Amino acid sequence: MAESGTSSIAFNHITFKHITFNHITFNHITFNHITFNHITFNHITFNHITFNHITFNHITLALAYWPRGARLATGSRSTT
Repeated sequence: MAESGTSSIAFNHITFKHITFNHITFNHITFNHITFNHITFNHITFNHITFNHITFNHITLALAYWPRGARLATGSRSTT
């Protein structure tokens, strides 16, 4: 199986860890303003970019706690 893996483009060489999502504070960006319906994700082929390398835990946590902490996120800058 190792041989078949070589034929595929190894995204391991491209370290997405260099792009720190911590720099982008999602608290500043109010998701209410950004209507995701307008942004058609179909145009962006996510298949090319392996999102497994990008830790979505940072984003998922922000989105997961967003409904409850929407007021807190928009009001307080402090990150716990």
